[in-house]
Amino acid sequence: MPIYSSDIILDGTDIPGFRPALNLDFANSKRLGKGFKFQRDHTNQNKVALVNSSGHVELVHQHTPRFTHDPMTGESLGLLTETPIENHVRDSSNINNDLDSSTNVGFNSSTPDLKDPGGGNRANKVTETAGNGVHHFAFDDGMTYNGRYCASIWARRGTRTTIRLHLSGSDNYPGSVNPHINVDLTNGTLLEQSSSVESYHIEEYPGGWYRITMIANSSGTSPSLFYIMFENFTSYTGSTSNYFYLWGPQLTRGWRTSYIETTGTNETGSSGDELVCEDASQFYCPTGGTWVIEAYGPRNNNTTGTNHHLMMMVTSDNDQNKAYQIRFDGNADIATWGSLTSVTDQWGFSSPITYVPDQLYRIALRVKANDVRFFIDGISRGGPDGSVSLRDDLSRCYIGASSNFGQAHSGIIRSIKYYKEHFTDAQLAAVTTS
Repeated sequence: MPIYSSDIILDGTDIPGFRPALNLDFANSKRLGKGFKFQRDHTNQNKVALVNSSGHVELVHQHTPRFTHDPMTGESLGLLTETPIENHVRDSSNINNDLDSSTNVGFNSSTPDLKDPGGGNRANKVTETAGNGVHHFAFDDGMTYNGRYCASIWARRGTRTTIRLHLSGSDNYPGSVNPHINVDLTNGTLLEQSSSVESYHIEEYPGGWYRITMIANSSGTSPSLFYIMFENFTSYTGSTSNYFYLWGPQLTRGWRTSYIETTGTNETGSSGDELVCEDASQFYCPTGGTWVIEAYGPRNNNTTGTNHHLMMMVTSDNDQNKAYQIRFDGNADIATWGSLTSVTDQWGFSSPITYVPDQLYRIALRVKANDVRFFIDGISRGGPDGSVSLRDDLSRCYIGASSNFGQAHSGIIRSIKYYKEHFTDAQLAAVTTS
């Protein structure tokens, strides 16, 4: 179900004397542009997640565009777009349901005195028993998968101030070492990381909560289960006075995403978020112009060789040989590409930088016959191109994805502006400088 909104073209300017013909200022306006519709493929669930201005994880209808925020400052960050990812923890809403195993651990899912990251009272208080042995539990269901696992959970200190995230199936990982990280819940710092962990991420939330994420690359030799531990794999006599709080576990294939709530079965989160304008003539000039984009590096940066699209102009028949775009390349650079008459008449410029997930980048592209120029963060990354002609029938604009021409951008787009004027190199540098 597409959603339309009113015109948000604003009076503000970035370059004296120029006014954007299109100003999608997602971070400040929290609105779509006139003529743009938001669309997301049907998913298994009715809700998707964002972080609201209070810092809480909020579930919204799956057809709602998500304007998300910094959980600690409440700053509006922009439009969150994501590709489909499935949460293999089958009941994230109540952790002690549908476990694979539990050893010397007790659960209390009623915490009226404590707000969970969603602003409710559904956190799980997890307590040691007095048994002598290891103290841990594993979520059902595990996976056998050749690729990256991403395990995450929100945790808050109690009398216990450390936690361990652990993946089983050591023969899946380099050196036969189980991926694990130990985290200090008093300040959200990493205490220990095994050599088989590819990356980790710790983000602070209100109320003393931390979302802890661990990514590891599996060979798919055997199943992996997601474990939560009080200690390392060591035996000791527990105490019923030792506890911490947990909420929102997630085990996915690939990368860190927004929260995907499950209530008894695996669920797929956001699927192919995109904005599309079927008639771009209301703002677009056939002789080109200048695009200026602020976007954060995508979180699906591990998908090498896949393009994460920010903007694409294309003909009404969606012929990708008659189009141009700005994109993040998989696990690599920021690029622009255009093929306007055939596959032999095209441009392609890439930055030499390797982008960082969640880092803000300012990108500009001048589109002009025989004079295309690409800037990132104040530095020229390509051009001029002396062989580029422009089409006068580019009538469709995609934002955040490009109708199956590669993978959607899994991250946050702060703003997208289009000017009918062709900016000079000095203006391109200025508009992409912080």
